[in-house]
Parts: sequence; structure tokens; C-alpha cells
Amino acid sequence: MPQFGGMPQPGFAPKRGVMSRFNLFGLITSILAFISIFMPFASASAWGVTVTAALIDGADGVIVLIISLAAIVLSIFGINVVVIIAGVLNLLIDIIEVANDDTGIVTMGAGFYFLLIASIAMVAAGIVGIVFKKTGKKLPLQK
Repeated sequence: MPQFGGMPQPGFAPKRGVMSRFNLFGLITSILAFISIFMPFASASAWGVTVTAALIDGADGVIVLIISLAAIVLSIFGINVVVIIAGVLNLLIDIIEVANDDTGIVTMGAGFYFLLIASIAMVAAGIVGIVFKKTGKKLPLQK
């Protein structure tokens, strides 16, 4: 055990690289999902007037905000199941937003596609992280 002011003993050295590449990928995709709620999500044009809205403008945006923040925090700790659940929930909210358009005048914006891609990538990162954690295998690039 290290003593005050002394060097740590060989068995008690701090671990380097605690976050795996998949946890980092889950973290990045969660941050992208968080960013997407502030981007133009949809726009509607009628009679020469165009209205654009971000997802954060509605209640769904607050839900995605909370889900994405939880995924960001928990992906740091390597809890991949939460990243998968967050990705699925974000994906469902994204699909529900499209299904709510019954007029046909709404055009989906960059925020929609950003959230769609980030949600799918969150699910993939979580699944691959769980598989590699269970099997104990490492990527060819990891030492």
C-alpha cells in the first residue's frame, strides 16, 4: 500500500485506459444525440411562410435531453445496457416525431437525421461493448 508522499507499490498502480474504445464510442454517440436536439429538427412551409423548430422546443426534446445526459454519464462508467436503452428510446422518439406529421408539409431537418444516426450508433456501441466485455476479447488495435 502506498505511504503518504511515497511512490505506489507495483500492485497498487492506477489503471490506465479504464475507458474502452466502445465506451468512448458510446460516449461520443451520446454527445451527438445531445447536440442534435439543438439543431433544426423539422421545418414546415405553407403559403410562403417557413417555420423551423428544434427538438428542444417541445417536451420530446426535454426527454431526449435527459436520456442523452444519462447515457453520457453512464457510458463513462461502462454501463453499456443503459447506452442501448437510451439509443432505443431516442430512436423511438425520433420515429414518433415523423409519425406525428399527418399533413405532409413537414420537412425533416439535420437534427432529425443526426439523432437517427446517433441513436442507431448508440445501440451498436452498447451491443458491441457488452459482447466484447463478456467474451474478454480485444480489438486488434488494443494492446
